[in-house]
Amino acid sequence: MTHTITIRSKWALIGTGVIAALAVILEALMFIQEGGHSALISLPFPLGVVLLCAWLWAWPSLTLAPGGVFVRNHFRDISIPWDQITDTRTRYGLRIVTGDREFVCAAPPERGGFAANRKNAVPAAPIIDDTRTVHHRVQTVPAIAARLVLEQRDLALHPEHAPRVSSRDRGQIQKNLAESPIPAKWDASFPAETTVRWQPWPALAVAICVAALAAEMVV
Repeated sequence: MTHTITIRSKWALIGTGVIAALAVILEALMFIQEGGHSALISLPFPLGVVLLCAWLWAWPSLTLAPGGVFVRNHFRDISIPWDQITDTRTRYGLRIVTGDREFVCAAPPERGGFAANRKNAVPAAPIIDDTRTVHHRVQTVPAIAARLVLEQRDLALHPEHAPRVSSRDRGQIQKNLAESPIPAKWDASFPAETTVRWQPWPALAVAICVAALAAEMVV
């Protein structure tokens, strides 16, 4: 396995960008109409909204790497080596199974509304072409993400089953790796055992901004 696949919600990123753009416009209008002092005083409101949306929507991600699966959720980071993944489940989102434990991944969004009720609602699996890039970014649903996890696990544990590539394509892949190597934390330095690290700092930053916002509204 000579690539990474990062799964993150495209619409979450777009939504966060839209909220951030509106916040900038709001602050610019405040600066023009009321001056710099008023714009500075009102800054906690748009900043708190943007940070909250970024934490809820854009922060979660799922990375499939040579060393294993890295899950970044709202409150914790989870590193799971390939040889400890036994199955995946997609009831109420993506869940990665390791023996008697299940880890929820918040990154792949469920489809809702009309799209979820269509007969052929599940999209096709993305094409992973390492001759173009070795760092793939994918937008998909839990069902496809679960399939990707199991496929990449089999390739990592049984590289002899990987599809054959031509010498020309192999050379291009090596060139891509040389130009943009895979970080050691996702390859040689990946934990040998399942590791869970709590990450309260993003939530703490959001909580501080929301508290500042509440204080401003009270005043």
